[in-house]
Amino acid sequence: MKIVHIILTSHFAGSERYAIELANAQSKFHDVSIILASAGAESRPDALAHRIDSDVKILILKNKFSFLQIFETRKLIKQLCPEVAHAHLSGACRALSGLKSSCLRIATLHIHYKKQQHKKLDALIAIAPWQINAIPDQLKKHTQQIDNWTEIHSANISDNTALRKKFDIAEDALVFGALGRVVESKGFDTLIKAFELANIPNSRLVIVGQGKQWQTLRNLAHKNVV
Repeated sequence: MKIVHIILTSHFAGSERYAIELANAQSKFHDVSIILASAGAESRPDALAHRIDSDVKILILKNKFSFLQIFETRKLIKQLCPEVAHAHLSGACRALSGLKSSCLRIATLHIHYKKQQHKKLDALIAIAPWQINAIPDQLKKHTQQIDNWTEIHSANISDNTALRKKFDIAEDALVFGALGRVVESKGFDTLIKAFELANIPNSRLVIVGQGKQWQTLRNLAHKNVV
């Protein structure tokens, strides 16, 4: 099967991980391409392109303006002639929504149903049951709910030991971990307050990520938060 994924964001986060890991997995059995904005292909740790397997064909948009990217994306999809075009997040969904093509046009609801972006698509993937209520009945018939997921990576016990030593965490300490973009909507501040209120003996909270709220969290955190 010929599949094209579209994600036009610039920084790697949860939705980008989902799109890239799905494309990588599908490329083992199908002809898979992915369309990226030029910012997503920049040479920096939080870009997207360097995380994509060599089996996936990468197409990088030339236009930097979001309005023009929509038309360039549609043109590329028509040239590719895929059987399935799969959009991720707002820019990609807008491009796919107005595409006149014989391919199956689908999107994953990484956040929630948005009428202007999703109504004209052929099918949707919901990652949580609560998203389905907002979908119109006709489109709901072509919606599948699949829990959010990620590729499994085996833990390395030597890494565990080294990290505990680096951050002065005792070997027998109970560690709670959180991973994600450090922005207000993720609620890491609430997590820190809850962890402090729980007051669990010999425990540490470890937060991994980056974002605009990092210094705010650092100021809020007490000594048992890394």
